[in-house]
Amino acid sequence: MTRIQFTKHLCWGAPALATAYFGAAWLWKSAFIWGDGTGPYWLFIAMDRAILPVIIISFLATLGALAVWLTRRIRREPSARSAALTAGSLLLTTLILLGASFPALASPMTPLDSLAASGHVYHLASIGALIDNNYALFECDRVGLMCREIYRSGDHPLSEPIQAQLAYDAETNLLSIHVGAHGTIHTYRP
Repeated sequence: MTRIQFTKHLCWGAPALATAYFGAAWLWKSAFIWGDGTGPYWLFIAMDRAILPVIIISFLATLGALAVWLTRRIRREPSARSAALTAGSLLLTTLILLGASFPALASPMTPLDSLAASGHVYHLASIGALIDNNYALFECDRVGLMCREIYRSGDHPLSEPIQAQLAYDAETNLLSIHVGAHGTIHTYRP
């Protein structure tokens, strides 16, 4: 693949991928976090973990493309225009990714515990906010891929350490959430 073809693909490919990520972060993850829809639990965890490194890499690539453009512009090379287009595309990608990072920064999900019971996989996560913390229980299919929120706790102060775990009693068929000093905060019958 020649350099010009790579530049053409980068100019539309990077913003397109960033826009898809933006849509997944703003629409799908938001609906998932607030219990309005189902989604892939581990994908959303990975999105939260990956967004800041991806933004840094995109920003550094933008700076590199700007340096290439400036060098070509000073030398008066005809390829300066394609370098400018690449730099602009990467800058747009970085801005879209910055917008997509808001849900991850406003309500980050921290996985706490997982448990398989009654033909389902259950995940317990902490969902942070600016002033409090919630514990959310997600029920997933047998594989643990598509999940839905089935419980959200009340607000817990951020100053409390996040110590929570799931427990399953096969005799009573009860799944319970234990949170540090608070003890059992919720039981669920699968």
